[in-house]
Amino acid sequence: MTQLQVVLAALPIAFALHNLEELRGFDRMRRLYYRRIPWLPFARAIDRSAFRTAVCALTLGVSAILIGRCFSSSTVLDFSVRAIFCALLLNSFQHIALSLASRTLEPGVLTATFLLLPLCLAGLSAEFYLHPHPIPAFLLALAAGAILLPVAVLLSLGLGLLLRKVAH
Repeated sequence: MTQLQVVLAALPIAFALHNLEELRGFDRMRRLYYRRIPWLPFARAIDRSAFRTAVCALTLGVSAILIGRCFSSSTVLDFSVRAIFCALLLNSFQHIALSLASRTLEPGVLTATFLLLPLCLAGLSAEFYLHPHPIPAFLLALAAGAILLPVAVLLSLGLGLLLRKVAH
């Protein structure tokens, strides 16, 4: 197994554990984020049920792409995996920065620091090791990850709210 294959196999598990850590600390995280983003139109409506649906959807979607890359390779799939590595890297830095700023262990920081961060760095290292133009390719993946992160989170939270509304 190559380094990339190990990362692609381990990252879905690490991401699921990260999302479980966030779900476990949902109430605290909700208060923390709502103070920082009160302009988010549906921030007050997000409850544990909607958040659970959102993290399940994100976990399944990310896992499908990563596991799919274990068995196949294409330009789009390779770029998607790099963007996911970068999005999770940015998410890890976000958790670490929030914990440092609040001087407490915020929900998600332990798995972000000890699982996501090293796995994403190893994945990016493996992806760009033989790349003919690693710096521009990394910057493009980083930009895509920076866009992907908030879009994926907002869409999954919207899905969670919609499904909660349909169920009730």
